[in-house]
Amino acid sequence: MTVTVEAHHGDLVDVKVLEYRVSGDSYARKILLTLQGTGRVVMFGLMRVNFRYCSDAVRQEVLSGQTPLGRILINANVLRRIEPTAFLRVFPGPAMTAWFGLDAPRPTYGRFALIHCDEQPAVELLEIVTPE
Repeated sequence: MTVTVEAHHGDLVDVKVLEYRVSGDSYARKILLTLQGTGRVVMFGLMRVNFRYCSDAVRQEVLSGQTPLGRILINANVLRRIEPTAFLRVFPGPAMTAWFGLDAPRPTYGRFALIHCDEQPAVELLEIVTPE
């Protein structure tokens, strides 16, 4: 959703990794996407990558934690297909309310999705956008 969020807000986004785990070929992380111009959080996400379906260059870039996944895959010219599996209406808890800079929780939306890289199910996602 990196490109979509950037287009909607008219600014590039940076990734802030809150937590991550590596186990063999599996990498998972909890992240926030922030606008480069203001630092405002525009999305919360969880992802799990199966590195068996990624090149070594993509693996190293993901592990560096410096670049949003969408931009990594685009820059690496990875043929990708995003398969939404569920759409969500979310009522943020205390942590998400704080990350989103809300005075009080209010409903927002998100999705579960699979990213197929070169037709392999390489990434599982949960993405929740900051309410407008």
